[in-house]
Amino acid sequence: GALKIYLTEFSKHESRKFKDEKRLIAEKWGNLKNFKARNGSIRKIIWAYNKTGSWLEAYKQIPANVREIMVSAYQSYLWNECVKEVLKRAVGMKELYSIKYNIGSLLFYKTLNDDQTKLIPATFKTISDEVKPNELESRIIKKILDKEHLEIADFAIKKETGNFFKTHERDVILKPMNFSISEPQIDEINDKGSRSMFKIKLSFELPKGSYATIITKRLFNH
Repeated sequence: GALKIYLTEFSKHESRKFKDEKRLIAEKWGNLKNFKARNGSIRKIIWAYNKTGSWLEAYKQIPANVREIMVSAYQSYLWNECVKEVLKRAVGMKELYSIKYNIGSLLFYKTLNDDQTKLIPATFKTISDEVKPNELESRIIKKILDKEHLEIADFAIKKETGNFFKTHERDVILKPMNFSISEPQIDEINDKGSRSMFKIKLSFELPKGSYATIITKRLFNH
Protein backbone atom coordinates (compact mmCIF):
# COMPACT_ATOMS: atom_id res chain seq x y z
CA GLY A 1 0.00 0.00 0.00
CA ALA A 2 2.79 2.44 0.88
CA LEU A 3 4.57 1.61 -2.35
CA LYS A 4 1.48 2.10 -4.47
CA ILE A 5 0.98 5.54 -2.95
CA TYR A 6 4.63 6.42 -3.50
CA LEU A 7 4.77 5.12 -7.07
CA THR A 8 1.38 6.25 -8.42
CA GLU A 9 0.17 9.34 -6.53
CA PHE A 10 1.49 12.85 -7.03
CA SER A 11 0.92 16.47 -6.11
CA LYS A 12 0.14 19.32 -8.47
CA HIS A 13 3.62 20.73 -7.82
CA GLU A 14 5.50 17.80 -9.36
CA SER A 15 6.83 17.98 -12.92
CA ARG A 16 4.71 16.84 -15.86
CA LYS A 17 7.23 14.08 -16.73
CA PHE A 18 7.05 12.72 -13.18
CA LYS A 19 3.25 12.81 -13.19
CA ASP A 20 3.09 11.05 -16.58
CA GLU A 21 5.42 8.31 -15.35
CA LYS A 22 3.33 7.77 -12.23
CA ARG A 23 0.13 7.63 -14.30
CA LEU A 24 1.73 4.97 -16.50
CA ILE A 25 2.77 2.93 -13.46
CA ALA A 26 -0.82 3.11 -12.16
CA GLU A 27 -2.08 1.78 -15.50
CA LYS A 28 0.41 -1.08 -15.44
CA TRP A 29 0.09 -1.81 -11.71
CA GLY A 30 0.30 -5.57 -11.17
CA ASN A 31 2.44 -6.06 -14.29
CA LEU A 32 5.62 -4.06 -13.81
CA LYS A 33 8.06 -6.79 -14.86
CA ASN A 34 9.19 -5.09 -18.06
CA PHE A 35 8.48 -1.51 -17.03
CA LYS A 36 11.49 0.76 -17.56
CA ALA A 37 11.19 3.85 -15.38
CA ARG A 38 12.98 7.05 -16.31
CA ASN A 39 13.18 8.36 -12.74
CA GLY A 40 16.15 6.87 -10.87
CA SER A 41 14.50 6.34 -7.47
CA ILE A 42 11.42 4.74 -9.05
CA ARG A 43 13.58 2.54 -11.28
CA LYS A 44 15.50 1.32 -8.20
CA ILE A 45 12.29 0.36 -6.39
CA ILE A 46 10.77 -1.50 -9.34
CA TRP A 47 14.06 -3.29 -9.97
CA ALA A 48 14.16 -4.46 -6.33
CA TYR A 49 10.62 -5.79 -6.56
CA ASN A 50 11.20 -7.59 -9.86
CA LYS A 51 14.41 -9.15 -8.48
CA THR A 52 13.06 -10.30 -5.10
CA GLY A 53 9.29 -10.50 -5.59
CA SER A 54 9.05 -8.81 -2.17
CA TRP A 55 7.09 -5.61 -1.64
CA LEU A 56 8.94 -5.22 1.67
CA GLU A 57 12.36 -5.24 0.00
CA ALA A 58 11.08 -2.79 -2.60
CA TYR A 59 9.67 -0.56 0.16
CA LYS A 60 13.12 -0.37 1.75
CA GLN A 61 14.38 1.30 -1.43
CA ILE A 62 12.23 4.36 -0.76
CA PRO A 63 14.58 7.06 0.63
CA ALA A 64 14.80 6.75 4.42
CA ASN A 65 13.67 10.34 5.06
CA VAL A 66 10.54 9.80 2.94
CA ARG A 67 9.69 6.61 4.83
CA GLU A 68 10.04 8.49 8.09
CA ILE A 69 7.62 11.14 6.81
CA MET A 70 5.14 8.41 5.76
CA VAL A 71 5.19 6.85 9.23
CA SER A 72 4.93 10.23 10.96
CA ALA A 73 2.06 11.31 8.71
CA TYR A 74 0.09 8.14 9.39
CA GLN A 75 0.68 8.43 13.13
CA SER A 76 -0.56 12.03 13.04
CA TYR A 77 -3.63 10.99 11.05
CA LEU A 78 -4.51 8.35 13.66
CA TRP A 79 -3.98 10.84 16.49
CA ASN A 80 -6.28 13.36 14.79
CA GLU A 81 -8.95 10.67 14.43
CA CYS A 82 -8.61 9.86 18.14
CA VAL A 83 -8.96 13.52 19.13
CA LYS A 84 -12.10 13.77 16.99
CA GLU A 85 -13.59 11.02 19.15
CA VAL A 86 -12.54 12.89 22.30
CA LEU A 87 -14.38 16.00 21.07
CA LYS A 88 -17.48 14.05 20.03
CA ARG A 89 -17.75 12.53 23.51
CA ALA A 90 -17.05 15.78 25.39
CA VAL A 91 -18.87 18.33 23.25
CA GLY A 92 -21.25 16.51 20.90
CA MET A 93 -21.49 16.84 17.13
CA LYS A 94 -24.10 19.64 17.25
CA GLU A 95 -21.53 21.99 18.74
CA LEU A 96 -18.68 20.92 16.47
CA TYR A 97 -17.95 21.75 12.87
CA SER A 98 -15.94 19.88 10.28
CA ILE A 99 -13.24 21.22 7.97
CA LYS A 100 -11.89 19.05 5.16
CA TYR A 101 -8.23 18.48 4.51
CA ASN A 102 -6.47 16.29 1.95
CA ILE A 103 -7.03 12.93 3.71
CA GLY A 104 -10.24 13.49 5.64
CA SER A 105 -11.67 16.10 7.97
CA LEU A 106 -10.81 17.84 11.22
CA LEU A 107 -13.25 18.79 13.96
CA PHE A 108 -13.26 22.08 15.86
CA TYR A 109 -15.45 23.28 18.69
CA LYS A 110 -17.22 26.63 18.60
CA THR A 111 -17.19 27.26 22.34
CA LEU A 112 -16.53 25.22 25.47
CA ASN A 113 -18.29 25.47 28.81
CA ASP A 114 -16.66 24.38 32.07
CA ASP A 115 -18.30 20.94 32.09
CA GLN A 116 -17.18 20.19 28.55
CA THR A 117 -13.65 21.39 29.26
CA LYS A 118 -13.38 18.96 32.17
CA LEU A 119 -14.21 16.06 29.84
CA ILE A 120 -11.34 16.85 27.47
CA PRO A 121 -7.99 15.38 28.61
CA ALA A 122 -4.99 17.69 28.53
CA THR A 123 -3.05 15.21 26.38
CA PHE A 124 -3.62 12.13 24.26
CA LYS A 125 -0.92 9.58 23.42
CA THR A 126 0.27 8.79 19.91
CA ILE A 127 -0.04 5.13 18.96
CA SER A 128 2.88 2.72 18.88
CA ASP A 129 3.35 -0.93 19.80
CA GLU A 130 4.61 0.28 23.20
CA VAL A 131 1.71 2.60 24.02
CA LYS A 132 0.22 2.21 27.50
CA PRO A 133 -3.16 3.93 27.17
CA ASN A 134 -5.37 4.92 30.07
CA GLU A 135 -9.00 3.78 30.11
CA LEU A 136 -10.35 6.58 27.90
CA GLU A 137 -7.46 6.33 25.44
CA SER A 138 -7.82 2.57 25.27
CA ARG A 139 -11.50 2.74 24.25
CA ILE A 140 -10.87 5.41 21.63
CA ILE A 141 -7.72 3.82 20.20
CA LYS A 142 -9.53 0.50 19.81
CA LYS A 143 -12.38 2.17 17.94
CA ILE A 144 -10.03 3.93 15.52
CA LEU A 145 -7.83 0.88 14.95
CA ASP A 146 -10.88 -1.30 14.32
CA LYS A 147 -11.78 1.06 11.46
CA GLU A 148 -8.23 0.71 10.12
CA HIS A 149 -8.32 -3.11 10.54
CA LEU A 150 -5.26 -2.91 12.79
CA GLU A 151 -4.16 -3.91 16.25
CA ILE A 152 -1.53 -2.26 18.46
CA ALA A 153 0.85 -5.16 17.80
CA ASP A 154 0.84 -4.27 14.09
CA PHE A 155 2.82 -1.12 14.89
CA ALA A 156 5.95 -3.16 15.72
CA ILE A 157 7.57 -2.58 12.33
CA LYS A 158 11.16 -1.63 13.23
CA LYS A 159 12.69 -5.08 12.79
CA GLU A 160 11.22 -5.55 9.32
CA THR A 161 11.38 -2.04 7.91
CA GLY A 162 13.84 0.00 9.96
CA ASN A 163 11.04 2.49 10.62
CA PHE A 164 9.22 2.77 13.91
CA PHE A 165 6.29 4.40 15.68
CA LYS A 166 6.95 6.18 18.96
CA THR A 167 4.53 7.04 21.74
CA HIS A 168 4.52 10.52 23.20
CA GLU A 169 1.93 12.79 24.80
CA ARG A 170 0.46 15.49 22.58
CA ASP A 171 -1.63 18.39 23.86
CA VAL A 172 -5.26 18.10 22.80
CA ILE A 173 -5.95 21.85 22.97
CA LEU A 174 -3.35 24.44 22.07
CA LYS A 175 -3.84 28.19 22.20
CA PRO A 176 -1.50 30.33 20.08
CA MET A 177 0.63 32.73 22.09
CA ASN A 178 1.24 36.40 21.29
CA PHE A 179 -1.60 36.34 18.78
CA SER A 180 -2.42 39.37 16.67
CA ILE A 181 -4.49 39.95 13.53
CA SER A 182 -4.47 43.04 11.33
CA GLU A 183 -7.34 44.92 9.76
CA PRO A 184 -8.08 43.89 6.14
CA GLN A 185 -5.73 45.48 3.61
CA ILE A 186 -5.75 45.54 -0.19
CA ASP A 187 -3.89 42.50 -1.51
CA GLU A 188 -1.40 44.06 -3.92
CA ILE A 189 -0.55 40.68 -5.47
CA ASN A 190 -4.04 39.35 -6.18
CA ASP A 191 -6.14 42.51 -6.43
CA LYS A 192 -7.57 42.73 -9.95
CA GLY A 193 -8.96 46.25 -9.80
CA SER A 194 -12.53 45.40 -10.84
CA ARG A 195 -12.94 43.13 -7.82
CA SER A 196 -11.01 44.10 -4.73
CA MET A 197 -9.01 41.35 -3.01
CA PHE A 198 -7.94 41.74 0.59
CA LYS A 199 -5.33 40.28 2.87
CA ILE A 200 -4.77 40.22 6.61
CA LYS A 201 -1.61 39.65 8.57
CA LEU A 202 -1.50 37.05 11.33
CA SER A 203 1.19 36.74 13.95
CA PHE A 204 1.36 34.06 16.65
CA GLU A 205 3.65 31.55 18.33
CA LEU A 206 3.16 27.80 18.76
CA PRO A 207 5.22 25.20 20.62
CA LYS A 208 7.45 22.80 18.71
CA GLY A 209 5.56 20.09 16.82
CA SER A 210 2.46 22.21 16.24
CA TYR A 211 1.16 23.32 12.85
CA ALA A 212 0.30 26.90 11.88
CA THR A 213 -2.01 25.58 9.13
CA ILE A 214 -4.38 24.25 11.81
CA ILE A 215 -4.73 27.77 13.22
CA THR A 216 -5.61 29.17 9.79
CA LYS A 217 -8.13 26.38 9.20
CA ARG A 218 -9.77 27.15 12.53
CA LEU A 219 -9.89 30.88 11.80
CA PHE A 220 -11.07 30.78 8.20
CA ASN A 221 -12.96 27.45 7.98
CA HIS A 222 -10.74 26.43 5.05
